[in-house]
Amino acid sequence: MSPSKILLFSSLSFIFGIFLSSFFKFNLFVLFLTPLFLFFLLIYFLITRDKRILFSCLFFILFSLGSLYYQYQIFKLEKAKNLLFEKENAKILGILTSPPQKREKFQNLILKIQTLNQSKYQYSGKVLIKTSLSQDFQFGEQLEISGRISEPKETKGFNYKDYLLKDKILAIFYFPKIKKTGKNFASSISKFILSLKEKIKENIEKIFPIPHSGLIEALLFGEEEKIPEDLKEKLNITNTRHIAAVSGMNVTLLSLLILNFLLTLGLWRQQAFYLTLILIFIYLFMIGFPASAIRASIMGILFLIAQYFGRISTSQRAVYFTLAIMLLFNPLLLKYDISFQLSFLATLGLVYLYPVFLEIFKDAPKTLGFRENLSATLAAQFFVLPLLLYNFGKFSPIFIFPNILILPILPLTTILGFLSSFLAIIYFPLGKFLSYSALFFTNYILKVVEFFSQFPVLSFEKLSLSFLIFFYLLLGLFTFFLNKKFSQPYFLR
Repeated sequence: MSPSKILLFSSLSFIFGIFLSSFFKFNLFVLFLTPLFLFFLLIYFLITRDKRILFSCLFFILFSLGSLYYQYQIFKLEKAKNLLFEKENAKILGILTSPPQKREKFQNLILKIQTLNQSKYQYSGKVLIKTSLSQDFQFGEQLEISGRISEPKETKGFNYKDYLLKDKILAIFYFPKIKKTGKNFASSISKFILSLKEKIKENIEKIFPIPHSGLIEALLFGEEEKIPEDLKEKLNITNTRHIAAVSGMNVTLLSLLILNFLLTLGLWRQQAFYLTLILIFIYLFMIGFPASAIRASIMGILFLIAQYFGRISTSQRAVYFTLAIMLLFNPLLLKYDISFQLSFLATLGLVYLYPVFLEIFKDAPKTLGFRENLSATLAAQFFVLPLLLYNFGKFSPIFIFPNILILPILPLTTILGFLSSFLAIIYFPLGKFLSYSALFFTNYILKVVEFFSQFPVLSFEKLSLSFLIFFYLLLGLFTFFLNKKFSQPYFLR
């Protein structure tokens, strides 16, 4: 077995262990039957000397480790939460792990716990604080809070508790007493990066009207707070909500732009490569390391590495390796983060079905990337549709049209939005002048969304988990036979 295949199946084994343990309770099976199963495999290897048995042992060990690792993380979070809720009121000393998230009437603070009721907190956990807009807070600032502690609850079919749990947020404080200790643990570099981000956002809001400014901020930073609720609903109706997120396309495009710009300045390829990696990391820090952006950045970095060594790596290996790495850092993403699930399923759709649809639509017009965008839209939607129906029970039958009309101009809109807001920091009139071109494209996107949001949306009863799994098994078989029919070398190779 080649090293690349060993990496592929190792990643899949670890992922599958976490997946099964996330949705099914079978940790006792793993604990007691794994050693027995491995013992018989090793005996069989000693008899046959078949190296494939050794690889089977490796894959089964990784599967078991994935399963037990997920259970261990859940166990730690439960212990951390129980300790937190021992008393109705609590006094917590902690550090702000991200900049304040400001809303219309309040702001959200995420505090990493250092001490609980004046005793060292022995677990890794965070609390969400909802407080007024009257005080200013900074990333890295140490705060002491005291008040009543509350558990997140499920509302209108949305499990807010699980949504927060993926980020290790265990509880909520509603307008507690907050005292600043005067300490800030953020470095001067991180302060500068976040300050630059805030200046860019300020300029976006100065040079672009609402809702264009909200759309530009979403494209650049993945933040949807400034997008009006009615526009969010229209994006949902037209299945174009994905444009308001940091995507793999955005990160890959940004990586290539930075790399080519540095090469143009005269840097050696090796210097430009490493500097690009550093700048991508800074961008990730700037937007708060969201799961979708991390996935997109790892994929972008793998693409850069392939470019650096002069070869294009197999996409599916990169996808599964990226997923395994992310689950190693946070195994809860697979079950509790819907945007993470949709992001990876869309990526898998592009890996397995995009080449097939390119072949099916080989006679379609190629003007403005019509054939490519049609293929990409169908490939991604095929893989995310069952999960969308499972979570939301809605489907737009005309989703393909707004996506085809919007996707070709999305990269240019993102670039122009960034350049105009960044140049406005240096010389405001120049940024304002360039913003008119970005405004033209954002206006076009909004018009397309507005028009297609008027079409009816099909509603379905919420699917069961067993039906969802069955649906994806059928989709997997369908994809396998399509790849085989069109001779695409993309299925587990």
